[in-house]
Amino acid sequence: MPVFPQLSRAPKMAVEEKFEDSTIRDEVEGGFVFTRPRYVRLRETRKIPYEHCTAIDRAVVKDFYRQVGGWASFTYTDRRVPNMAPEVMTVRFKSPPEIKDGGWARGEKRFIITIEIEQV
Repeated sequence: MPVFPQLSRAPKMAVEEKFEDSTIRDEVEGGFVFTRPRYVRLRETRKIPYEHCTAIDRAVVKDFYRQVGGWASFTYTDRRVPNMAPEVMTVRFKSPPEIKDGGWARGEKRFIITIEIEQV
């Protein structure tokens, strides 16, 4: 299984994490609502920004996306929380990576790369 490449920059701590709502709700007369789970597990979606990325990071992410697209799953390791074991997840891209101009730093072009992944 492919592994998401480790970039020269760590992801920004401002990651958005969302759980999928897997609840089936049945409304009945009298204002009652019956609920039950749709799935056995709750899948998670994460939007992860990387700032001040180099042109090499940009090329690596673009090549990786061309390899897996939105159809193939891959391993992503979340190392944001220090002093804790990294969280390893099997995911796929929920949307294509977003690459924005990040300006210049130390005479080198920089980029802001944001990926959105979902557990499979």
